[in-house]
Amino acid sequence: MTATALTIDCHAIGDMDAFWERYVQAVGPENCVHFGRNLDALWDALSGGGPGWPDVEHLVFQHSNALLEMPDGDGAFLLQRLGDMASRLVHMKLELA
Repeated sequence: MTATALTIDCHAIGDMDAFWERYVQAVGPENCVHFGRNLDALWDALSGGGPGWPDVEHLVFQHSNALLEMPDGDGAFLLQRLGDMASRLVHMKLELA
């Protein structure tokens, strides 16, 4: 059964590995067995239901601005890509809150 929404709290995520770990924990390991833990794999999951599909109608990255604290501009890049995905998704809503 598809849940209506899933919220992933981005507070205190220090690097990309921690971001992917938080995502996998929220989505559930059974949906992420073959998930690539990168932005291309995330797009495939969200747009086409591939490995890592959160099985929701609405995915919220709460406290998303906290990602800006990641080193080397990784958080700014991640936020930009998530925003791009949010604007292109058709079958679900992705929200940066």
